[in-house]
Amino acid sequence: MKKAKLTFTMLASTLLISSCAVTSSSSSGKSSDDGSGSETSTINSEESSLQSEYGEFSISNTKNGSAPVFDDSRNVYTIQVSEGKAIYTCSGYLNGKIEILNSSSLASYKGVELIMNDCYIKNDDDGIAVDYQPSGKYVQIDVESGKKATIVSNGVAINSENNLRFGGDGTLKVVSNNSHGLKGEKIGCYGGGNIDIEASADAIHGHDFYTNNLEDTDTIDFSGVLSLRGGSSEQALDLCDGSGSEDDPWVGSVYIGSAATVNVSGAGNVGRANILFQVDGTLDANNITGNPLITKLEGALSVVVNGSFTVNGTAIESMTV
Repeated sequence: MKKAKLTFTMLASTLLISSCAVTSSSSSGKSSDDGSGSETSTINSEESSLQSEYGEFSISNTKNGSAPVFDDSRNVYTIQVSEGKAIYTCSGYLNGKIEILNSSSLASYKGVELIMNDCYIKNDDDGIAVDYQPSGKYVQIDVESGKKATIVSNGVAINSENNLRFGGDGTLKVVSNNSHGLKGEKIGCYGGGNIDIEASADAIHGHDFYTNNLEDTDTIDFSGVLSLRGGSSEQALDLCDGSGSEDDPWVGSVYIGSAATVNVSGAGNVGRANILFQVDGTLDANNITGNPLITKLEGALSVVVNGSFTVNGTAIESMTV
């Protein structure tokens, strides 16, 4: 990634702006008793509607990998990494979880791609809806053109203990009711689709975020529309994960490529980063209640604007925070 030269420097205070082998399962809805012996029907009605719209859930390995294993007691599908990149195709409605493990402790393995075409995954528990646990490689969430996918969780919606890629040319919606939307290390968005991420905490949380292909020839620079909504006291893009120690330093960069459009609404801050926040495309943020950009390392965050960056209707220009 080629960094542009800063055009001028300003104090951070100027940033203040007023204002599934094929294994399949369908999951039944949870219901509650109102004390009179009759069950409320709201959740059952929602479950029934989603099952009718999306159909029975199925997940199958289409390249490399082994057959997913379903645990009926937990409503969890488990996938194992493999020596080659494993690709799985999902469709239908699931009230449960997909977890990706390295139970065999493979020393060398590739990433896992989940193609989610006309798929709805909902986790009613406090856990994660899609959880990648290996410490290396990545999980990739892909929605093909003309298809849609929704992932909803009360915890982190999509979690990766290493890298995370998401996109494609379809429509992806991610919702976390009580935590982050996406969480990972290096997080990349690709393709030309429409993506909507809404979270009560950070919409995207990790170390680095890029709307480009992360040096992977299987993905292309993002040219679609990414819409982000974080919590009112949180960030839409929080790329400051770390403790600040020597072993876990504060890093964090954001790069929005020239073909990308990112819309932010209703967060406390547009972003938090420590090294670079570069906008070559379009970043439009509204209803931001705090400083547009914040950092843990004052005087170290380079803000580079080669495209359009507006917050609450005011243009943000290149500076150092």
